[in-house]
Amino acid sequence: MKSKKSHIRRADRVSSEAWKHTKLLSAVTWDVFSPPPSNSMKGKLLPGGLGRYRHRRKLSIEVHDQQTPDNGHYKECVLRVLVPSNKVKNAEAVREGLLKMRKEEGSEETFTSVRHIDTGGTDDDDHTVHTMGAGVLRDTGGRDFEGWKPRYRIPITGMTEKRQEGRSVFVTIEAGLTQQEREYIFDSGDDAIGFCETLQHEKNLEQNRKEERIKSALGGLSLPAFETISLLIEIVSCWDIPAGDITGTSDPFVVCMMGREQIHKTDVIPRTLEPIYTIKTGSLFILTVESKELFMNGGLSFLVEDRDGFSSNDLLGVTTVPAVALYKAKGERMEFKFNTKGFLAIRCRRATEHDKEFMAQYNKSRVAVVTQDRPKTLGNDILSMIAKSTKKVDGTKVYKVRPGPDPENVEKTEWMSDEAIKEAMMEPSRHWLDSGTGDLGMVHLEILECLDLPNMDVGGFLGNKTDAFVAVVYEDTYVATDTINDCLSPRWLPWTKRAFTLRMAHPSSRILIGVFDYDPGLSDHDLIGRVSIDVTNMEVDTEYLLSYDLFASSHIEGRKSRGIVRVRLRMEVPNARRYAMAGIEPPKVCFINVKGKKDFRVVRQTCMGMYDYTRYLNELRAYQHVSFYLEDALATLLLWRGHFPVRVGSKELMLPLHSLSAFLGWRNHSPNLWRRCSSYKSILQEIFTGKKPNRQKTIKPFQNWEETKAELDGYMARIVEAQKQAAIAEAKAAKDALIHEKEEEKRLEDLKETDTTTKTRGIVASVDPMARTMLPFQLALGMFCRIVRFAKNVIIWEEAYFSFWLVTTCIFLSIACLFIPWLWLLKWGSRLFVWTVFGPWMKLLDLFLDRIKEKWSNTELWEQLEAARSLDAKLERRVKKENAKKMKQMKQYMFGKFSMEVPVLKMERYSDVPLPDSSAKPYQSKELSLAEIAMEEAGYNRTRIPGQNLIGDMIPKIESQNFTVAPTGQAILRFDMLSPRSLGLGMKEAGSTRDAYVKIGSIVVAAGVLTVVGVPFLASCTELLVSKALGHG
Repeated sequence: MKSKKSHIRRADRVSSEAWKHTKLLSAVTWDVFSPPPSNSMKGKLLPGGLGRYRHRRKLSIEVHDQQTPDNGHYKECVLRVLVPSNKVKNAEAVREGLLKMRKEEGSEETFTSVRHIDTGGTDDDDHTVHTMGAGVLRDTGGRDFEGWKPRYRIPITGMTEKRQEGRSVFVTIEAGLTQQEREYIFDSGDDAIGFCETLQHEKNLEQNRKEERIKSALGGLSLPAFETISLLIEIVSCWDIPAGDITGTSDPFVVCMMGREQIHKTDVIPRTLEPIYTIKTGSLFILTVESKELFMNGGLSFLVEDRDGFSSNDLLGVTTVPAVALYKAKGERMEFKFNTKGFLAIRCRRATEHDKEFMAQYNKSRVAVVTQDRPKTLGNDILSMIAKSTKKVDGTKVYKVRPGPDPENVEKTEWMSDEAIKEAMMEPSRHWLDSGTGDLGMVHLEILECLDLPNMDVGGFLGNKTDAFVAVVYEDTYVATDTINDCLSPRWLPWTKRAFTLRMAHPSSRILIGVFDYDPGLSDHDLIGRVSIDVTNMEVDTEYLLSYDLFASSHIEGRKSRGIVRVRLRMEVPNARRYAMAGIEPPKVCFINVKGKKDFRVVRQTCMGMYDYTRYLNELRAYQHVSFYLEDALATLLLWRGHFPVRVGSKELMLPLHSLSAFLGWRNHSPNLWRRCSSYKSILQEIFTGKKPNRQKTIKPFQNWEETKAELDGYMARIVEAQKQAAIAEAKAAKDALIHEKEEEKRLEDLKETDTTTKTRGIVASVDPMARTMLPFQLALGMFCRIVRFAKNVIIWEEAYFSFWLVTTCIFLSIACLFIPWLWLLKWGSRLFVWTVFGPWMKLLDLFLDRIKEKWSNTELWEQLEAARSLDAKLERRVKKENAKKMKQMKQYMFGKFSMEVPVLKMERYSDVPLPDSSAKPYQSKELSLAEIAMEEAGYNRTRIPGQNLIGDMIPKIESQNFTVAPTGQAILRFDMLSPRSLGLGMKEAGSTRDAYVKIGSIVVAAGVLTVVGVPFLASCTELLVSKALGHG
């Protein structure tokens, strides 16, 4: 339900603050009758003679001198409409007007008797037309008349005379969205003619005034001739706007006007007084206009209106953005006050080609514009079930290759034996998907195969088996392999979609892999298992062949393997120093947006696994079980207690080896080679040299397996012992609790004997009354568990780079504390404190504070400072909220409306470790010809899928890295990959163009030096020899 009257139609709501520097130069005034507009509802329904002489008005054509904020001046001609201040005044004015007209005519004609003049009703003829109301036509001061109040202020250019008939003048009024067809009835025909002549005269002078207005608006700025500019304008938000509904809220939308033309209109945001406009609600638009026209119109007007469903919209406020502010804007956030109440924030800058392309696509279709990678399946499921998948060729069992044969060799790869498929699987991938926005390095990941997957489909005996695909989530990247139908041990061959180049933004980022069963239609893809691959401690230029158990979750206790996934992985880090330094800062929060719910659930389950509501309770219980073992262990570790005996002479010393190894990375001594981390020494070497140290890069399958198994058995034995101790402690605690409960019951029984109050029946509690109360505690427990996991990973160097910087900080603090003279500082610090605080000069401070207090209390400076701080805090919160909401809506528009936060730090309860059959070996790149290297560096056989990290304001861009590494000035970058038999090998010694310039320059300099020094020397030697020869002769 809407309020009956617009907020801006009352004169007491109109702000005149912006018009303090308006000076009236001239004014010509007429008294008229004003019938309802002919294009209004009342003007159409009322009979012709009824209501024509009901409302009295004053028309005043005035010329004003306007002063701009930068002390510029320009003239403006307007038509001001004034109305009687009350009903009684209106009745008197109507009676006087009718008497005057009767006297002028000398006859009574068709006039109604003066005695029957209506003094009741409301003076509402103007707002019956759908207009922008007094916001655009608001009065800004001028000639005053006692008993009259200003109603409208119409630009002279907005009024067009249609015709004059006797005392009547018919005009059309246009101002913004306002368009009224009006008749003004003057007291005499001469007044009507004088009005028309004055109107035409002022219109003729308006062109000169426009030139003055442009000159004043420019403020000394020079515009290029015939300049056309394209402005990208963003309507950011409004706040503190008036309420347009009786519910105390509004349904606001913003309209942008340039002169009388509507440029843009946002969508309606319902039920709010602080709307934030985003790409979803039409906040952006491009204005292409001549600079001179922009200044001639005085900039842009922004109107905030309240949408009414069954009546005309209510105008809540108007503000004007000067042309010079738009012309000079560079994307900064600008705030403007509405004429009534509230504020508007906008951004503006020159539109780039990217902005124009983006807005053209946006105006064409409000759908996501960035292509995303999604899991796909080839062929029909029913046909694939019926089709034969195996046969025998020359006595050898062969299998139909899925999802399809090699397009370059279909005949030989349509049916292959198991050994041939395994051999082909290990070949290098032919096509790579390059994704992500990081620039620290690249991770080359290939999904090779899955083994022993469970059957997730019904009808396995008919051949309907799991249709497996693998999803990969890394920072702001989501990619997926091809789907292999009806196979429990699928293998992805080199020509399939299995190879991904992931751009790295933080060294702690993990690769999250989920294996799913593809289900068409509306049903979700079924999660088979997931794994988290930690690349923090992996070496560069090393090829890893890794096998992992698939688990439904990394948090569930007693989890069981649901198959195996095997991958091939290799890292490239061009700058090891930058890679190590990036670990100082925590990683940025990454979100992945997708279009559909099915993809969203794939991303969520790949990141989080299956959810278990009891996992926090079980995890805390497990921490309690091991706490009995950890109490002594942590005390020994943190307090550096000695435990390893070493005999020095006749004395035996206990060395704290556990503390020392934990301090410098104990995991490097673990027999499990896959659990060894980057040591403190190696990370320090990365920072100082900028290169990765040459650590062991070869790991054979099942290497150190016996020692690893023995260590694992010992660890499990300690856990079992800790659980036994926990069980004993729990039993003792339960026994003590039972004794305490009996004592408490006995005490309550004794109290009942002395209770004399009247007994009342108890109230039956509702089912689960604590559910809502316990939710915050449940969330707090989840946060506590995540903090404990991260702290554990830092302590055991699972997060090696965070551990390194923590240790480095402790070292520097310990060294600083070792050399700081604490006793001297305490002694002299105490003396200075006593001398300063308790000395007699504190009386001077007291006198000074009294004077300051008196001064501040008089000027209320405290309140002003507090208000300023409050405004700054509100502004900071508002801008932060605006940016977050706009970025969220922009990502939803570009990538999809379903968003998932990707965990970057290692916070799983159970970490995934490669299986014993995993291996690693130094990477040896294949020697290629010059043409092959050039094509590879140019991005041949690679497809770029942009990440989802956006940068910039208004229309942010996708943060992108160079897709190609093709160098400038030379044929190729990686000469180490060049085959010795290649024709381009000699170019390796030739170097780049820069090197060639250096060599040529060196030759020129050397020649110059020889010329300047060598020629005179040779000439002198020749002269000497000749002179000696002649003298000797």
